[in-house]
Amino acid sequence: TADTADGLCVFRLRRLSTVVGQLLHLSVTDFAWVEDALDVVKARMFAWQPIRSIRATLWYCDFDGEFQLYKDFEACFKKKRFRWFQLQNSKGVRGSVMNCKRFPPEPPDYPGDPETPAEVFGVEVCLGQAWLLGCPPTQPLTATR
Repeated sequence: TADTADGLCVFRLRRLSTVVGQLLHLSVTDFAWVEDALDVVKARMFAWQPIRSIRATLWYCDFDGEFQLYKDFEACFKKKRFRWFQLQNSKGVRGSVMNCKRFPPEPPDYPGDPETPAEVFGVEVCLGQAWLLGCPPTQPLTATR
């Protein structure tokens, strides 16, 4: 339940020039758990999605009148193999996009990331209807008040 939750994450799959997982939100109730949360989220994303990497945007904040990253939070990401990818500007706010590539197991000291799951393709069906009432087919539509 929300009363006993330790944190929240939101992610999605994005098909760009390569297939990546985008970590949209990560929050924890105690900052000391950020690194553990990143480990769990990375393991789940790599196990469930056919992605080559995970990207997360760290947004700049106002610290004493100067916009910069929260360095302790950035350090947690870097410790978990996230590296700088690009800068992003959105609605007047700057963000630093961090990227974490999938690594195969390399014994003996690193167990590696889970194997890439098979990509399951699906068909999306969208159905739409348009109803035009009271207008003969030869007359253009007009707005009335």
